[in-house]
Amino acid sequence: MKKLLLTLLLIVPLIANAQLTDNFSDGDFTSNPAWSGDVSKWQVNNGQLQSNNNTASDVFYLSTPSTAATNAQWEFFIKLDFSTSSNNYVDIYLISDSANVKGSLNGYFVRMGGTPDEISLYRKDALTITKIIDGVDGRSQSTSSNNLLKIKVKRNITNNWILEDDVTGSGNNYFTEGIVNDGTYTTSNYFGFVITQSTATFFNRHYFDDIYAGPIVQDTIAPLISSLNALTDSLLDVKFSESVDQVTAETTTNYSVNNSIGNPSTATRDVSDLSLVHLVFVSPFVNGTTNIITVNNINDLSANPIVGNTTATFTFYNPQPPMPMDIVINEVLFHPQSGGSEFVELYNASGKVLDLKDVFLYDGSVSNPYYTISASRHIFLPGDYIAITRNVTDIKSRYTILNPNSLLQVASMQTYLDAADTVTIATATGQILDRLVYSESWQFPLLNSFLGVSLERLNAGRATHDQSNWHSAAESVGFATPGYKNSQNDNTTGSGDEISVDPEIFSPDEDGHNDVVNVHYHFSNAGNVANVLVYDAKGRLIRNLVNNELLGNDGSFAWDGVTNANDKARIGMYIFYIEVFDINGDTKNFKKTCVLGGKL
Repeated sequence: MKKLLLTLLLIVPLIANAQLTDNFSDGDFTSNPAWSGDVSKWQVNNGQLQSNNNTASDVFYLSTPSTAATNAQWEFFIKLDFSTSSNNYVDIYLISDSANVKGSLNGYFVRMGGTPDEISLYRKDALTITKIIDGVDGRSQSTSSNNLLKIKVKRNITNNWILEDDVTGSGNNYFTEGIVNDGTYTTSNYFGFVITQSTATFFNRHYFDDIYAGPIVQDTIAPLISSLNALTDSLLDVKFSESVDQVTAETTTNYSVNNSIGNPSTATRDVSDLSLVHLVFVSPFVNGTTNIITVNNINDLSANPIVGNTTATFTFYNPQPPMPMDIVINEVLFHPQSGGSEFVELYNASGKVLDLKDVFLYDGSVSNPYYTISASRHIFLPGDYIAITRNVTDIKSRYTILNPNSLLQVASMQTYLDAADTVTIATATGQILDRLVYSESWQFPLLNSFLGVSLERLNAGRATHDQSNWHSAAESVGFATPGYKNSQNDNTTGSGDEISVDPEIFSPDEDGHNDVVNVHYHFSNAGNVANVLVYDAKGRLIRNLVNNELLGNDGSFAWDGVTNANDKARIGMYIFYIEVFDINGDTKNFKKTCVLGGKL
């Protein structure tokens, strides 16, 4: 009995040491587990390990015991509130024989940053470092700040390493940086972080959480089809939910498309993204026709097979070149909340199938004015919305998202000024598709704050430069509608009379329902000029809405219930007095009424 008890006492510490987990929920890093190193340069803040070092041009570290080495897995979350560079990067030591992970040691580490801004795996032999997985350039920074990253590394019993990362920070969209076989070091004593920082811009902007180092977590989940992308009439990209086995992924008989298209002639797993397979077909896809692909016998890297006869649909479109006003600027968040991201929403107002690869954000004030919206084919269907932002995760965390696919992350997106600026979309040849010159004064003046409030376009058919065609997003939707129909939306065209008002009762309370009243006009002759005045029921002038404005044949003006004094008009009846005159001096006068309603 004593011998058995002694054996258990010896085994239990080994089991405890074999796995490292820490989410810093206990508020410190001094126990459970205990971290050591440059402890004065670290802190726990809101349940995350954070750097706390205000020394320029410094290298500092923290480490903790860990024996995970072979047949092992490492996972951790990192947030970098800066753009990485040659002097600002993070090394995460998975395996080290020394507690001082910034010194001479034998082991392996993941570097995030450096000159190519990549996420790569290195081996360290004393003071010599060797890159063994060369990650894709630019992966360590999707934005200039608030980079959220989840890293996962596996090493199996035969010393095959796989490095994966998710730049959304969610752990639901891993990308494979590479696979390598290396068995140089098969034991470990420590796991740790090393930070290299330069100036004050980078102080205290490193966060770490949800750390795991231990046995490989067995994958029992079958792969799924995440998306299909018909790049041409014969090339189809199949994106799976996880990395897939090369042999099964490249077996052409595992794929079949209906409409007499059949099996692909070739199937090639992507060299970098192991969850992506490129299929080439002999029989072409028909433009605009929906096809069904059936997939069988595809395994993930843990030999989990896809569910038999898994199907998904795709449609090949042959896009047309965009012309002015085919795509319009539909919503702009230019003054985000503190730490938040801007976005520009586009709307396909044409009847054409377009490709966002042919469209750019344009800033004529800089030497390289074109900002790529999509580096690859991205179909934009008639009536669709797309919101462009530097940080999709941030927008998702702050606003209601009806369709996640309507958000597009563009790391190089330009920055817009809060007070006033210009948003332009153009083709690669410089043809302007739409341009908005906005001002924060266009926001609904009765709001307590404009932070995080987007400007929404009321009508895609009305002029972009018309201030009355823009309104603050409704409070009821959280002050923005990225990627779907605007809360402030007016697609009415009037009654067919020369002058009409819609709706007859409106309530400017930012609830997204009848927040503005529209004065529609329709004239058979061109060259009309209008003045529009708003009076209350007692005949007092409340608002000079339009002054000597040249009209088209059709259009509208909007009133948001705000007076000339920037006060909210009282509940009651109001009269629009519209004076219209042409170049011949002929004048028409109209009186139309509306009711401003609200809660009593």
